[in-house]
Amino acid sequence: MSVSTDLAEVRACHVLDGGDFLVGTGGGLARYDSRGEVRAVWTAIEGLPGTRIDSISMVGDALWIGTETGAAQIALDGTKLSVTKKAEEKS
Repeated sequence: MSVSTDLAEVRACHVLDGGDFLVGTGGGLARYDSRGEVRAVWTAIEGLPGTRIDSISMVGDALWIGTETGAAQIALDGTKLSVTKKAEEKS
């Protein structure tokens, strides 16, 4: 599991009920427990539309993750529900 968690690279964060927290960086998304231990990591390899995390939002039990190339909806158990990629720009 490799996500850049350098504080200079943090682009978004979100605290979950129960004390876990999510950190979005230029290298992916990581979920930490209240002790700071990594519980899960998501990158483009795990199905995110992009690696640079721009936003994190909770809607019910699902995370919405905004990246530079689209959005992904992920259940807290790690199940990827949907991915929407950015449409190609037309000239």
